[in-house]
Amino acid sequence: MNTIVVTVYCAAFLLGMLHVFFGYKLTRLLLPLCGALFAVCALYLFVYETLFLDASGTYIFFIGSGIAVYLLLFFLPRAAAFFTGFFGGAFFMIFAVYAFNLHGTEMFYTAAITVCVLSGLLAAVYKRAGVIVVSALFGGCISSYAGVYLYTEGANASGFEGIFVSSGHFLSENIFLIGGATLVITLLGIAVQFARTADKRLLEGRLLIRKSGKRKESGNMIIDI
Repeated sequence: MNTIVVTVYCAAFLLGMLHVFFGYKLTRLLLPLCGALFAVCALYLFVYETLFLDASGTYIFFIGSGIAVYLLLFFLPRAAAFFTGFFGGAFFMIFAVYAFNLHGTEMFYTAAITVCVLSGLLAAVYKRAGVIVVSALFGGCISSYAGVYLYTEGANASGFEGIFVSSGHFLSENIFLIGGATLVITLLGIAVQFARTADKRLLEGRLLIRKSGKRKESGNMIIDI
């Protein structure tokens, strides 16, 4: 068993669950993580080969870059919401590829980019409903993938080959289990988050109605005098 790999997957599972059930409540803390993850992945893909740093310097570079992007997005909540929606849509489309065998399908990449962008805009524009849906979707994908991997491969984990979905082998063997878990967890998270926030919004609405009623009553008293 590779302790580091198991620790990473446990952290991913817990982080996913936080997004599922507290994505809207902890918006400012959780949503910037997706942008930081995107930045680190982009740097790894396009900059890693050009770095002339030792192992410690490389770790410091990537960790520092992730922290810097996180802090930037912390003060740009709509941008952070867009990245969360984009990643949620991306994971959904990746799962769809393996579930319905869409490899090499014409127009798939166009459809995938469209879904990702629309998912990001949903979170950025429709703050409450959008953030709830995409955070639950993103968290459901992450927690399901990590949870199924820990359940099926955790004891035999020997490397990081399962972390990157591009390997494809793990997803192709367990896609229906992962997809089913994602669907259940996502729907449960959406229901819980809407229920939690609906109570608060209903209370706020009642307070506004009471205040407006008092203003009308005071206005009528002035007129009667």
